[in-house]
Amino acid sequence: MILDRLNNHKRYNFGPAWEQAFEFLMTLGPETPDGRYDLIAEDQMFAMVMTYPPLDKTKGKPEAHNTYVDIQSTLSSMEGMYIYDREEMKVLTPYAPSKDVEFYEPNERHEHFISVAPGEFAVFFRTDAHMPQMPVRQSTEPIKKVVIKVHKDLLNLPQN
Repeated sequence: MILDRLNNHKRYNFGPAWEQAFEFLMTLGPETPDGRYDLIAEDQMFAMVMTYPPLDKTKGKPEAHNTYVDIQSTLSSMEGMYIYDREEMKVLTPYAPSKDVEFYEPNERHEHFISVAPGEFAVFFRTDAHMPQMPVRQSTEPIKKVVIKVHKDLLNLPQN
């Protein structure tokens, strides 16, 4: 998992797809229309811009992905996210390859909370379970964000 400022993305040498994702990300703002944006053909890299209200923590479900790496950034407001080590989670909904998602029961013993503000980004790898859409400081303001899904094979990631 990475949490950093957008202008620091070059610190991470993950290859051309990483650079392309951030070139796109730098063009977005609060006025960007919600929707899907295809960045590379055949679902190799795409972005989803969305606006939603924050959720009560009891209604959220941690999730993780096998095929795509998530680059998430807020465009307006702040978004809270709970972060977990996927290996310490109990599966709630088994992995669905067609949606590239597995859901978990929250594990409060090993959870961490981050806030992502405009100008920042969070990256979630295969080992990272995350529960987005959480309020920051009890805010009820809608969250506008972008999630860029990058196929793991496009990134020069260290091998585990």
